[in-house]
Amino acid sequence: MRFNRSLYIYIFFLLCFAKSVSAQSGSWPVVKAETRPWTRWWWMGNAVDKKNLSLSLSAFKSAGLGGVEIAPIYGVKGYESRYIDYLSPAWMDMLNHTMEQAKVLKMGVDLTNGTGWPFGGPQVTPEYAASKLIVQTYELGGSETLKEKIKVAEAKQENAVLQFLTAYNDQGAVLQLKDKVKADGTLNWTAPSGRWTLYAAFLGKTRQMVKRSSPGEKVIRSTIFLLPRCTSILNALTTPLMGSR
Repeated sequence: MRFNRSLYIYIFFLLCFAKSVSAQSGSWPVVKAETRPWTRWWWMGNAVDKKNLSLSLSAFKSAGLGGVEIAPIYGVKGYESRYIDYLSPAWMDMLNHTMEQAKVLKMGVDLTNGTGWPFGGPQVTPEYAASKLIVQTYELGGSETLKEKIKVAEAKQENAVLQFLTAYNDQGAVLQLKDKVKADGTLNWTAPSGRWTLYAAFLGKTRQMVKRSSPGEKVIRSTIFLLPRCTSILNALTTPLMGSR
């Protein structure tokens, strides 16, 4: 019985090995542009020209790359006269040339959603610009009222909006007080007995501009997870792209 069991186990693994070898002996999949490595292609100041674009693409192809991701970005000092504004007719002409040459070489072309970082566009109004949480605390004893107004102390945050005002006392009580804050920031509330800590949460703005932006784009950062603003930014990019074809 022991001999038969060992023989069965041996045959089982032998069949598995044979199947594995058979699977590996099949033909290798066709290598396409999508299966080759790609590279990010920095367009420094967009100071590009058709001759060198063609030469670079041919070099990329010879190196085995399948495609490029164009990333417009700030330029190099001393070459300002060669800068091309992002999405301008001249820039679109360079992009179209790149796509035509890539097609001949059977390569792919991708494009970043804007220039530099982080993601943004001139369509980003202050309402949708990148935001941050600002928290301020206040201390009150029983029967006391807050003398100062509930307003952001941080400089250049005058448009910050109060989201929550929550009070906690030393006995574990929790109160929501936002509805007791007047338009001028005055808190219309007298603290009950105990020691109270008030936490005011404001929606502020990072005031961050796009860093290392390409010539032709100086914009406020976008909160990319807000669909309406994200869509408008993408439309601003795709409209000239579609019109140039």
